[in-house]
Amino acid sequence: MKIEDPTALLDNLRALTGEVDWVEFKTNNDNAVAIGKYVSALANAAILREKSEAYLVWGIEDGSHDVIGTSVNLNAKKEGNEPFLLWLSKMLDPRIRLLVETVSYHGKRIEILCITPSYERPVRFQNQAYVRIGSAQQKLADYSDLERSIWQITSRFSFESSIIQPNATIDDLNEDYDFTKLLDLLEITANSIEAKLDRLIGEGLIQKNLQGRFDILALMAIACAKDLDKFPALSMKGMRLLEFEGTDKDTAREDLAGTRGYAVVFSVLMKRLMGLLSEGEEFIDGIRTSIYGIPEVAIRELVANALVHQDLTRHGERPTFEVYADRVKIINPGVPLIEADRFIDSPSKSRNPEFSNLMRKAGLCELRGSGVDRALRAIEAAALPPPSIQIVEGSTVVTTFKEKPFGKWTSDERILACYQHACLQFEDNEPMSNSSLRERFGLPQRQYPQVSMVIKDALDRGRIAPLSEDQSNRYARYVPYWAR
Repeated sequence: MKIEDPTALLDNLRALTGEVDWVEFKTNNDNAVAIGKYVSALANAAILREKSEAYLVWGIEDGSHDVIGTSVNLNAKKEGNEPFLLWLSKMLDPRIRLLVETVSYHGKRIEILCITPSYERPVRFQNQAYVRIGSAQQKLADYSDLERSIWQITSRFSFESSIIQPNATIDDLNEDYDFTKLLDLLEITANSIEAKLDRLIGEGLIQKNLQGRFDILALMAIACAKDLDKFPALSMKGMRLLEFEGTDKDTAREDLAGTRGYAVVFSVLMKRLMGLLSEGEEFIDGIRTSIYGIPEVAIRELVANALVHQDLTRHGERPTFEVYADRVKIINPGVPLIEADRFIDSPSKSRNPEFSNLMRKAGLCELRGSGVDRALRAIEAAALPPPSIQIVEGSTVVTTFKEKPFGKWTSDERILACYQHACLQFEDNEPMSNSSLRERFGLPQRQYPQVSMVIKDALDRGRIAPLSEDQSNRYARYVPYWAR
Protein backbone atom coordinates (compact mmCIF):
# COMPACT_ATOMS: atom_id res chain seq x y z
CA MET A 1 0.00 0.00 0.00
CA LYS A 2 1.35 3.38 -0.98
CA ILE A 3 0.83 6.23 1.47
CA GLU A 4 -0.72 8.95 -0.68
CA ASP A 5 -1.59 11.40 2.10
CA PRO A 6 0.72 10.93 5.10
CA THR A 7 -0.64 14.03 6.85
CA ALA A 8 -4.20 12.68 6.81
CA LEU A 9 -2.93 9.28 7.90
CA LEU A 10 -1.01 10.67 10.88
CA ASP A 11 -3.90 12.96 11.83
CA ASN A 12 -6.24 9.96 11.94
CA LEU A 13 -3.76 7.72 13.79
CA ARG A 14 -3.19 10.37 16.45
CA ALA A 15 -6.96 10.82 16.79
CA LEU A 16 -7.49 7.17 17.71
CA THR A 17 -8.61 6.79 21.30
CA GLY A 18 -8.68 3.86 23.69
CA GLU A 19 -6.53 0.75 23.41
CA VAL A 20 -5.60 0.31 19.74
CA ASP A 21 -3.40 -2.75 19.42
CA TRP A 22 -2.65 -2.43 15.68
CA VAL A 23 -0.88 0.95 16.06
CA GLU A 24 2.27 1.69 18.07
CA PHE A 25 3.99 5.06 18.56
CA LYS A 26 7.73 5.28 19.35
CA THR A 27 10.40 7.93 19.66
CA ASN A 28 13.93 6.69 18.84
CA ASN A 29 13.97 3.00 19.82
CA ASP A 30 15.17 1.12 16.74
CA ASN A 31 16.44 -2.14 18.26
CA ALA A 32 16.18 -4.73 15.47
CA VAL A 33 14.76 -7.60 17.54
CA ALA A 34 12.30 -5.28 19.29
CA ILE A 35 11.05 -4.02 15.94
CA GLY A 36 10.67 -7.61 14.70
CA LYS A 37 8.54 -8.54 17.68
CA TYR A 38 6.45 -5.41 17.22
CA VAL A 39 5.85 -6.24 13.55
CA SER A 40 4.66 -9.76 14.43
CA ALA A 41 2.42 -8.49 17.22
CA LEU A 42 0.98 -5.60 15.18
CA ALA A 43 0.35 -7.81 12.13
CA ASN A 44 -1.48 -10.38 14.26
CA ALA A 45 -3.47 -7.62 15.95
CA ALA A 46 -4.50 -6.32 12.52
CA ILE A 47 -5.74 -9.81 11.60
CA LEU A 48 -7.70 -10.09 14.86
CA ARG A 49 -9.32 -6.69 14.21
CA GLU A 50 -9.68 -7.52 10.49
CA LYS A 51 -7.69 -4.45 9.47
CA SER A 52 -5.82 -4.24 6.18
CA GLU A 53 -2.78 -2.55 7.74
CA ALA A 54 -1.00 -1.99 11.04
CA TYR A 55 1.40 0.86 11.79
CA LEU A 56 4.61 1.39 13.74
CA VAL A 57 5.35 5.13 13.89
CA TRP A 58 8.49 6.85 15.20
CA GLY A 59 8.47 10.52 16.17
CA ILE A 60 5.14 10.63 18.00
CA GLU A 61 4.99 10.17 21.74
CA ASP A 62 2.93 7.27 23.01
CA GLY A 63 0.06 8.27 25.28
CA SER A 64 0.00 12.01 24.59
CA HIS A 65 0.45 11.61 20.80
CA ASP A 66 2.60 14.74 20.80
CA VAL A 67 4.74 15.24 17.70
CA ILE A 68 8.40 15.19 18.75
CA GLY A 69 10.25 13.91 15.67
CA THR A 70 12.78 11.08 15.36
CA SER A 71 16.22 10.20 14.06
CA VAL A 72 15.24 6.60 13.20
CA ASN A 73 15.99 5.81 9.55
CA LEU A 74 14.95 2.28 8.64
CA ASN A 75 16.07 2.54 5.01
CA ALA A 76 19.62 3.38 6.12
CA LYS A 77 19.68 0.96 9.06
CA LYS A 78 21.83 -2.19 8.85
CA GLU A 79 21.58 -5.47 10.71
CA GLY A 80 24.94 -7.14 10.49
CA ASN A 81 26.12 -6.61 6.93
CA GLU A 82 22.72 -6.45 5.23
CA PRO A 83 20.00 -3.82 5.01
CA PHE A 84 17.70 -3.98 8.00
CA LEU A 85 14.47 -4.25 5.98
CA LEU A 86 15.86 -7.20 4.00
CA TRP A 87 16.93 -8.91 7.24
CA LEU A 88 13.54 -8.24 8.81
CA SER A 89 11.71 -9.65 5.80
CA LYS A 90 13.74 -12.88 6.06
CA MET A 91 12.90 -13.22 9.75
CA LEU A 92 9.13 -13.05 9.16
CA ASP A 93 6.87 -15.95 8.21
CA PRO A 94 4.84 -15.66 6.13
CA ARG A 95 6.42 -12.88 4.12
CA ILE A 96 4.35 -9.74 4.51
CA ARG A 97 4.40 -6.37 2.81
CA LEU A 98 6.42 -3.71 4.64
CA LEU A 99 6.44 -0.11 3.49
CA VAL A 100 8.60 2.64 4.99
CA GLU A 101 7.73 6.32 4.53
CA THR A 102 9.76 9.22 5.91
CA VAL A 103 7.67 12.38 6.08
CA SER A 104 7.72 15.89 7.46
CA TYR A 105 4.79 16.43 9.79
CA HIS A 106 4.21 19.56 11.86
CA GLY A 107 7.78 20.50 10.96
CA LYS A 108 9.19 17.27 12.44
CA ARG A 109 10.73 14.20 10.84
CA ILE A 110 8.43 11.13 11.19
CA GLU A 111 9.20 7.53 10.21
CA ILE A 112 6.22 5.30 9.34
CA LEU A 113 6.39 1.53 8.95
CA CYS A 114 3.18 0.29 7.29
CA ILE A 115 2.59 -3.44 7.85
CA THR A 116 0.21 -5.36 5.56
CA PRO A 117 -0.49 -8.91 6.82
CA SER A 118 -1.15 -11.59 4.20
CA TYR A 119 -4.01 -13.25 6.12
CA GLU A 120 -2.43 -16.67 5.51
CA ARG A 121 -1.61 -17.63 9.10
CA PRO A 122 -0.25 -16.01 12.29
CA VAL A 123 2.81 -13.86 11.55
CA ARG A 124 5.99 -15.11 13.19
CA PHE A 125 9.28 -13.37 13.86
CA GLN A 126 12.27 -15.69 14.25
CA ASN A 127 9.84 -18.66 14.41
CA GLN A 128 7.80 -17.13 17.23
CA ALA A 129 4.41 -15.43 16.88
CA TYR A 130 3.64 -12.45 19.13
CA VAL A 131 0.48 -10.65 20.13
CA ARG A 132 -0.28 -7.36 21.86
CA ILE A 133 -1.55 -7.74 25.43
CA GLY A 134 -2.00 -4.25 26.80
CA SER A 135 1.15 -2.38 25.80
CA ALA A 136 3.40 -5.47 25.85
CA GLN A 137 4.33 -8.08 23.25
CA GLN A 138 3.53 -11.60 24.45
CA LYS A 139 3.99 -15.00 22.85
CA LEU A 140 0.85 -15.91 20.95
CA ALA A 141 1.25 -19.55 21.99
CA ASP A 142 0.44 -18.49 25.57
CA TYR A 143 -2.99 -17.20 24.45
CA SER A 144 -4.64 -20.15 22.73
CA ASP A 145 -7.99 -18.36 22.32
CA LEU A 146 -6.36 -15.53 20.34
CA GLU A 147 -4.32 -17.97 18.25
CA ARG A 148 -7.47 -19.94 17.47
CA SER A 149 -9.24 -16.72 16.47
CA ILE A 150 -6.44 -15.79 14.06
CA TRP A 151 -6.61 -19.22 12.41
CA GLN A 152 -10.39 -18.92 12.08
CA ILE A 153 -10.12 -15.47 10.48
CA THR A 154 -7.35 -16.44 8.06
CA SER A 155 -9.16 -19.65 7.05
CA ARG A 156 -12.16 -17.68 5.75
CA PHE A 157 -10.15 -14.93 4.10
CA SER A 158 -10.50 -15.12 0.31
CA PHE A 159 -9.19 -13.40 -2.78
CA GLU A 160 -12.41 -11.41 -3.15
CA SER A 161 -11.76 -9.85 0.28
CA SER A 162 -8.31 -8.56 -0.69
CA ILE A 163 -7.63 -4.94 -1.62
CA ILE A 164 -7.29 -4.63 -5.39
CA GLN A 165 -6.83 -0.83 -5.51
CA PRO A 166 -5.68 1.06 -2.42
CA ASN A 167 -6.14 4.77 -1.81
CA ALA A 168 -8.66 5.37 -4.59
CA THR A 169 -10.27 8.79 -4.93
CA ILE A 170 -13.85 9.49 -5.96
CA ASP A 171 -12.50 10.33 -9.42
CA ASP A 172 -10.81 6.90 -9.52
CA LEU A 173 -14.10 5.23 -8.61
CA ASN A 174 -15.99 7.06 -11.35
CA GLU A 175 -13.30 6.31 -13.91
CA ASP A 176 -12.68 2.64 -13.12
CA TYR A 177 -16.02 1.19 -11.93
CA ASP A 178 -19.60 1.07 -13.18
CA PHE A 179 -20.89 1.11 -9.61
CA THR A 180 -24.12 2.96 -10.43
CA LYS A 181 -25.24 0.05 -12.61
CA LEU A 182 -24.22 -2.41 -9.91
CA LEU A 183 -26.31 -0.57 -7.32
CA ASP A 184 -29.24 -0.62 -9.77
CA LEU A 185 -28.86 -4.40 -10.13
CA LEU A 186 -28.90 -4.68 -6.34
CA GLU A 187 -32.05 -2.51 -6.31
CA ILE A 188 -30.33 0.02 -4.09
CA THR A 189 -31.53 3.59 -4.43
CA ALA A 190 -28.90 6.25 -3.79
CA ASN A 191 -29.01 9.63 -5.48
CA SER A 192 -25.94 11.50 -4.23
CA ILE A 193 -22.36 10.30 -4.61
CA GLU A 194 -22.05 10.28 -0.81
CA ALA A 195 -25.07 7.98 -0.49
CA LYS A 196 -23.68 5.68 -3.18
CA LEU A 197 -20.33 5.45 -1.40
CA ASP A 198 -22.07 4.66 1.88
CA ARG A 199 -23.98 1.83 0.21
CA LEU A 200 -20.83 0.46 -1.42
CA ILE A 201 -19.18 0.43 2.00
CA GLY A 202 -22.24 -1.27 3.48
CA GLU A 203 -22.14 -3.97 0.80
CA GLY A 204 -18.49 -4.72 1.60
CA LEU A 205 -17.22 -3.49 -1.77
CA ILE A 206 -15.02 -0.61 -0.61
CA GLN A 207 -13.50 0.58 2.65
CA LYS A 208 -12.79 4.10 3.90
CA ASN A 209 -9.15 4.23 4.97
CA LEU A 210 -7.17 6.36 7.37
CA GLN A 211 -5.95 8.63 4.58
CA GLY A 212 -9.48 9.78 3.79
CA ARG A 213 -9.53 7.73 0.60
CA PHE A 214 -11.02 4.38 -0.37
CA ASP A 215 -9.54 0.90 -0.54
CA ILE A 216 -11.31 -1.05 -3.28
CA LEU A 217 -11.81 -4.75 -2.64
CA ALA A 218 -11.39 -7.35 -5.37
CA LEU A 219 -15.11 -8.12 -5.03
CA MET A 220 -15.92 -4.66 -6.39
CA ALA A 221 -13.62 -5.06 -9.40
CA ILE A 222 -14.91 -8.58 -10.16
CA ALA A 223 -18.46 -7.25 -10.15
CA CYS A 224 -18.28 -3.88 -11.91
CA ALA A 225 -14.81 -2.91 -13.13
CA LYS A 226 -14.82 -1.13 -16.47
CA ASP A 227 -11.54 -2.83 -17.38
CA LEU A 228 -10.36 -5.88 -15.42
CA ASP A 229 -7.05 -5.80 -17.28
CA LYS A 230 -6.16 -2.61 -15.39
CA PHE A 231 -5.58 -4.73 -12.28
CA PRO A 232 -2.65 -7.18 -12.50
CA ALA A 233 -4.38 -9.77 -10.26
CA LEU A 234 -7.43 -9.76 -12.57
CA SER A 235 -5.70 -9.35 -15.91
CA MET A 236 -7.20 -11.59 -18.62
CA LYS A 237 -10.09 -12.53 -16.29
CA GLY A 238 -12.74 -11.01 -18.55
CA MET A 239 -15.21 -13.48 -20.05
CA ARG A 240 -14.49 -14.89 -23.52
CA LEU A 241 -17.12 -16.00 -26.05
CA LEU A 242 -16.26 -18.05 -29.13
CA GLU A 243 -18.59 -19.24 -31.89
CA PHE A 244 -17.49 -22.05 -34.21
CA GLU A 245 -19.02 -22.82 -37.57
CA GLY A 246 -19.36 -26.59 -37.15
CA THR A 247 -18.84 -29.20 -34.47
CA ASP A 248 -15.06 -28.66 -34.20
CA LYS A 249 -12.66 -25.73 -33.82
CA ASP A 250 -11.55 -25.56 -37.45
CA THR A 251 -13.48 -22.39 -38.27
CA ALA A 252 -14.24 -19.69 -35.74
CA ARG A 253 -16.92 -17.20 -36.67
CA GLU A 254 -16.45 -14.97 -33.66
CA ASP A 255 -14.00 -14.52 -30.79
CA LEU A 256 -14.94 -11.88 -28.24
CA ALA A 257 -12.77 -11.24 -25.15
CA GLY A 258 -14.45 -9.02 -22.57
CA THR A 259 -12.83 -6.81 -19.96
CA ARG A 260 -15.77 -5.64 -17.83
CA GLY A 261 -16.79 -6.91 -14.40
CA TYR A 262 -19.07 -9.93 -14.47
CA ALA A 263 -22.20 -8.54 -12.79
CA VAL A 264 -22.56 -5.47 -15.03
CA VAL A 265 -21.92 -7.40 -18.27
CA PHE A 266 -23.80 -10.62 -17.43
CA SER A 267 -27.00 -9.64 -19.25
CA VAL A 268 -25.00 -8.64 -22.34
CA LEU A 269 -23.28 -12.02 -22.40
CA MET A 270 -26.58 -13.87 -21.98
CA LYS A 271 -28.22 -11.92 -24.78
CA ARG A 272 -25.34 -12.72 -27.12
CA LEU A 273 -25.20 -16.39 -26.11
CA MET A 274 -28.92 -16.95 -26.53
CA GLY A 275 -28.81 -15.13 -29.85
CA LEU A 276 -26.34 -17.74 -31.07
CA LEU A 277 -28.66 -20.50 -29.82
CA SER A 278 -31.84 -19.00 -31.27
CA GLU A 279 -33.94 -21.27 -33.49
CA GLY A 280 -36.62 -18.71 -34.30
CA GLU A 281 -39.93 -17.90 -32.68
CA GLU A 282 -43.23 -19.68 -32.17
CA PHE A 283 -46.64 -18.62 -30.93
CA ILE A 284 -47.31 -20.43 -27.65
CA ASP A 285 -50.70 -19.75 -26.07
CA GLY A 286 -50.98 -16.76 -28.38
CA ILE A 287 -47.68 -15.26 -27.24
CA ARG A 288 -44.67 -14.90 -29.54
CA THR A 289 -41.95 -16.92 -27.82
CA SER A 290 -38.26 -17.34 -28.68
CA ILE A 291 -37.12 -20.92 -29.22
CA TYR A 292 -33.57 -21.93 -28.29
CA GLY A 293 -31.51 -25.02 -29.01
CA ILE A 294 -30.79 -25.27 -25.27
CA PRO A 295 -33.15 -23.84 -22.61
CA GLU A 296 -32.21 -20.33 -21.54
CA VAL A 297 -32.59 -21.18 -17.84
CA ALA A 298 -30.04 -24.00 -18.21
CA ILE A 299 -27.48 -21.78 -19.93
CA ARG A 300 -28.05 -18.96 -17.46
CA GLU A 301 -27.56 -21.14 -14.39
CA LEU A 302 -24.50 -22.95 -15.75
CA VAL A 303 -22.85 -19.69 -16.86
CA ALA A 304 -23.51 -18.07 -13.48
CA ASN A 305 -22.24 -21.21 -11.73
CA ALA A 306 -19.00 -21.05 -13.74
CA LEU A 307 -18.44 -17.41 -12.82
CA VAL A 308 -19.03 -17.70 -9.09
CA HIS A 309 -17.15 -20.98 -8.57
CA GLN A 310 -14.02 -20.24 -10.62
CA ASP A 311 -10.58 -20.09 -9.03
CA LEU A 312 -9.77 -16.39 -9.26
CA THR A 313 -6.17 -16.99 -8.18
CA ARG A 314 -5.31 -18.81 -11.43
CA HIS A 315 -3.62 -15.98 -13.33
CA GLY A 316 -4.20 -15.58 -17.04
CA GLU A 317 -7.17 -17.98 -17.13
CA ARG A 318 -10.66 -16.74 -17.83
CA PRO A 319 -14.22 -18.09 -17.99
CA THR A 320 -14.76 -19.19 -21.59
CA PHE A 321 -17.94 -20.06 -23.46
CA GLU A 322 -17.67 -21.98 -26.73
CA VAL A 323 -20.70 -22.34 -29.01
CA TYR A 324 -20.67 -25.15 -31.59
CA ALA A 325 -23.30 -26.30 -34.03
CA ASP A 326 -24.41 -29.09 -31.67
CA ARG A 327 -23.36 -28.00 -28.18
CA VAL A 328 -22.17 -25.30 -25.79
CA LYS A 329 -19.02 -25.76 -23.74
CA ILE A 330 -18.65 -23.74 -20.50
CA ILE A 331 -15.12 -23.62 -19.08
CA ASN A 332 -14.07 -22.06 -15.79
CA PRO A 333 -10.60 -22.08 -14.17
CA GLY A 334 -10.22 -24.35 -11.17
CA VAL A 335 -11.15 -27.82 -9.99
CA PRO A 336 -14.54 -27.98 -8.21
CA LEU A 337 -14.53 -28.27 -4.42
CA ILE A 338 -17.00 -31.16 -4.58
CA GLU A 339 -16.96 -34.25 -6.79
CA ALA A 340 -18.58 -33.75 -10.19
CA ASP A 341 -20.81 -36.76 -9.43
CA ARG A 342 -22.29 -34.93 -6.45
CA PHE A 343 -23.08 -31.53 -8.02
CA ILE A 344 -26.79 -32.23 -7.73
CA ASP A 345 -27.14 -33.28 -4.11
CA SER A 346 -24.18 -31.83 -2.22
CA PRO A 347 -24.45 -28.54 -0.31
CA SER A 348 -22.85 -25.70 -2.23
CA LYS A 349 -19.18 -24.96 -1.59
CA SER A 350 -17.83 -21.82 -3.18
CA ARG A 351 -14.34 -20.37 -3.37
CA ASN A 352 -15.99 -16.98 -3.71
CA PRO A 353 -18.90 -16.89 -1.25
CA GLU A 354 -19.15 -13.10 -1.18
CA PHE A 355 -19.30 -12.88 -4.97
CA SER A 356 -21.84 -15.72 -5.06
CA ASN A 357 -24.00 -13.82 -2.58
CA LEU A 358 -23.64 -10.58 -4.55
CA MET A 359 -24.72 -12.29 -7.79
CA ARG A 360 -27.75 -13.77 -6.05
CA LYS A 361 -28.70 -10.39 -4.57
CA ALA A 362 -28.41 -8.92 -8.07
CA GLY A 363 -30.80 -11.60 -9.35
CA LEU A 364 -28.20 -13.07 -11.68
CA CYS A 365 -28.04 -16.61 -10.31
CA GLU A 366 -30.13 -19.03 -8.29
CA LEU A 367 -30.34 -19.62 -4.56
CA ARG A 368 -27.42 -21.41 -2.93
CA GLY A 369 -26.97 -24.92 -4.30
CA SER A 370 -30.03 -24.95 -6.57
CA GLY A 371 -28.55 -23.61 -9.83
CA VAL A 372 -27.25 -26.90 -11.26
CA ASP A 373 -30.47 -28.67 -10.24
CA ARG A 374 -32.53 -26.06 -12.04
CA ALA A 375 -30.38 -26.33 -15.18
CA LEU A 376 -30.69 -30.12 -15.23
CA ARG A 377 -34.45 -30.01 -14.75
CA ALA A 378 -34.77 -27.68 -17.74
CA ILE A 379 -32.61 -30.00 -19.84
CA GLU A 380 -34.68 -33.01 -18.77
CA ALA A 381 -37.93 -31.20 -19.57
CA ALA A 382 -36.64 -30.60 -23.11
CA ALA A 383 -35.56 -34.29 -23.40
CA LEU A 384 -32.03 -33.20 -24.36
CA PRO A 385 -28.90 -35.32 -23.90
CA PRO A 386 -27.39 -34.96 -20.41
CA PRO A 387 -24.70 -32.34 -19.80
CA SER A 388 -21.24 -33.72 -19.14
CA ILE A 389 -18.99 -32.41 -16.37
CA GLN A 390 -15.26 -32.98 -16.79
CA ILE A 391 -12.05 -31.85 -15.12
CA VAL A 392 -9.53 -30.93 -17.80
CA GLU A 393 -6.04 -29.65 -16.90
CA GLY A 394 -7.19 -27.88 -13.77
CA SER A 395 -10.38 -26.43 -15.24
CA THR A 396 -14.03 -27.46 -14.95
CA VAL A 397 -15.72 -28.07 -18.32
CA VAL A 398 -19.52 -28.40 -18.58
CA THR A 399 -20.87 -29.34 -21.99
CA THR A 400 -24.57 -29.01 -22.82
CA PHE A 401 -26.01 -30.50 -26.01
CA LYS A 402 -28.70 -29.58 -28.45
CA GLU A 403 -31.48 -31.98 -29.40
CA LYS A 404 -30.72 -35.27 -31.12
CA PRO A 405 -32.84 -38.42 -31.53
CA PHE A 406 -32.67 -40.87 -28.63
CA GLY A 407 -31.48 -43.55 -31.05
CA LYS A 408 -28.29 -41.54 -31.64
CA TRP A 409 -27.46 -41.14 -27.96
CA THR A 410 -24.37 -43.08 -26.95
CA SER A 411 -24.52 -45.71 -24.24
CA ASP A 412 -22.52 -43.40 -21.94
CA GLU A 413 -25.01 -40.55 -22.52
CA ARG A 414 -27.97 -42.79 -21.70
CA ILE A 415 -26.37 -44.04 -18.50
CA LEU A 416 -25.36 -40.51 -17.44
CA ALA A 417 -28.90 -39.26 -18.07
CA CYS A 418 -30.22 -42.16 -16.00
CA TYR A 419 -27.86 -41.32 -13.11
CA GLN A 420 -28.66 -37.58 -13.17
CA HIS A 421 -32.39 -38.34 -13.29
CA ALA A 422 -32.05 -40.68 -10.30
CA CYS A 423 -30.28 -37.87 -8.40
CA LEU A 424 -33.02 -35.34 -9.16
CA GLN A 425 -35.75 -37.82 -8.26
CA PHE A 426 -33.98 -38.64 -5.01
CA GLU A 427 -33.80 -34.94 -4.18
CA ASP A 428 -37.57 -34.82 -4.68
CA ASN A 429 -38.02 -37.89 -2.45
CA GLU A 430 -39.43 -39.75 -5.48
CA PRO A 431 -37.19 -42.71 -6.41
CA MET A 432 -36.65 -43.17 -10.14
CA SER A 433 -38.86 -45.62 -12.04
CA ASN A 434 -38.99 -46.91 -15.60
CA SER A 435 -41.92 -44.57 -16.18
CA SER A 436 -40.16 -41.44 -14.86
CA LEU A 437 -37.01 -42.19 -16.86
CA ARG A 438 -39.07 -42.86 -19.99
CA GLU A 439 -40.69 -39.46 -19.57
CA ARG A 440 -37.28 -37.87 -19.07
CA PHE A 441 -36.14 -39.41 -22.40
CA GLY A 442 -39.32 -38.19 -24.12
CA LEU A 443 -40.22 -41.75 -25.20
CA PRO A 444 -43.68 -43.30 -25.56
CA GLN A 445 -44.91 -46.10 -23.29
CA ARG A 446 -44.26 -48.74 -25.91
CA GLN A 447 -40.51 -48.15 -25.65
CA TYR A 448 -40.30 -49.17 -22.01
CA PRO A 449 -38.06 -52.19 -22.91
CA GLN A 450 -35.38 -49.77 -24.20
CA VAL A 451 -35.60 -47.83 -20.93
CA SER A 452 -35.28 -51.08 -18.98
CA MET A 453 -32.05 -51.80 -20.87
CA VAL A 454 -30.68 -48.39 -19.89
CA ILE A 455 -31.54 -49.06 -16.24
CA LYS A 456 -29.82 -52.46 -16.42
CA ASP A 457 -26.68 -50.87 -17.92
CA ALA A 458 -26.66 -48.18 -15.21
CA LEU A 459 -26.99 -50.89 -12.54
CA ASP A 460 -24.15 -52.86 -14.10
CA ARG A 461 -21.96 -49.73 -14.13
CA GLY A 462 -22.73 -49.09 -10.46
CA ARG A 463 -24.33 -45.71 -11.17
CA ILE A 464 -27.67 -46.52 -9.56
CA ALA A 465 -28.95 -49.08 -7.05
CA PRO A 466 -32.32 -50.72 -6.37
CA LEU A 467 -34.38 -49.04 -3.70
CA SER A 468 -35.06 -52.51 -2.33
CA GLU A 469 -33.27 -55.77 -3.11
CA ASP A 470 -36.51 -57.79 -3.16
CA GLN A 471 -38.60 -55.37 -5.23
CA SER A 472 -40.65 -56.70 -8.16
CA ASN A 473 -39.91 -55.60 -11.71
CA ARG A 474 -43.34 -54.01 -12.07
CA TYR A 475 -42.86 -51.65 -9.13
CA ALA A 476 -39.07 -51.33 -9.24
CA ARG A 477 -37.61 -48.06 -8.00
CA TYR A 478 -34.00 -46.87 -8.11
CA VAL A 479 -31.73 -44.40 -6.32
CA PRO A 480 -28.23 -43.05 -6.98
CA TYR A 481 -25.41 -45.39 -5.94
CA TRP A 482 -24.43 -43.12 -3.05
CA ALA A 483 -27.95 -43.22 -1.55
CA ARG A 484 -27.69 -46.88 -0.49
